[in-house]
Amino acid sequence: MDDRSMGSRGSMPASRLWIIWANLLVAVGVYAVVGYFVAPDRAANEQALGVLVPVFAVVALFEVLAVFVLRPVLAERMGGVAFAIVRWAVAESVAIFGLALRFLGAPVSTMAMFIAASALLLVWWRPSGE
Repeated sequence: MDDRSMGSRGSMPASRLWIIWANLLVAVGVYAVVGYFVAPDRAANEQALGVLVPVFAVVALFEVLAVFVLRPVLAERMGGVAFAIVRWAVAESVAIFGLALRFLGAPVSTMAMFIAASALLLVWWRPSGE
């Protein structure tokens, strides 16, 4: 993207933001399909998985809470476009945690919780007229 397409605060045409957002939302769906059809059905190490699921859940929760709590500071310092992309990346990471757990042998239901949380966050943080 050249300088002519960006404003002084890093603004971007709304259509580009919607395209980025839609691609991230579709990627979450792709993670769900891949996790459902490709990942193994059994965990290689049940004990490790018993530790990793809560750890990944807590990390995901802290990421999301950090975005909510630090919103005023981040939005002001980063600008609208950068902050939107950071929020979407955080939402996407939640889905990736679920996919990683699925490849480690977690049940589909565990992956589905992470995928659903990610999709809900992406819908909640969709582009707006701000």
